[in-house]
Amino acid sequence: MSPITRRFASLSAPGQEDEFDYDLMYRTYLRIPSNERPELPDKGTGDWKLVMRGIWDERQKQLKEAMDKIADLPTVLEELIGKLKGGVEVQGTLDELSYLLTDIGEGRRREATTANRELP
Repeated sequence: MSPITRRFASLSAPGQEDEFDYDLMYRTYLRIPSNERPELPDKGTGDWKLVMRGIWDERQKQLKEAMDKIADLPTVLEELIGKLKGGVEVQGTLDELSYLLTDIGEGRRREATTANRELP
């Protein structure tokens, strides 16, 4: 088992792999900036779904944390303004904000899709 597979092996229970929308997970994975994107094994290997699920779960945790921060929007905006005043590169700060908003949009779409599937 590769190190990347071992990293995510404990996150998914055996037999649950096929209950998830891996195409959606992969499309979302591709939106992660390439320099931040975790390594993913070849799709033909048995570890692909396991690792993809682990990456998804990790990103969902990060998304929840980002959404919790956004819930306190005045504080987030104060931090961003502080970065801009502090001389941090403007484009980098705007990219960070855009990235967070994209993740929130993906999370909301995912929640809406999941909610629709659970309806009788």
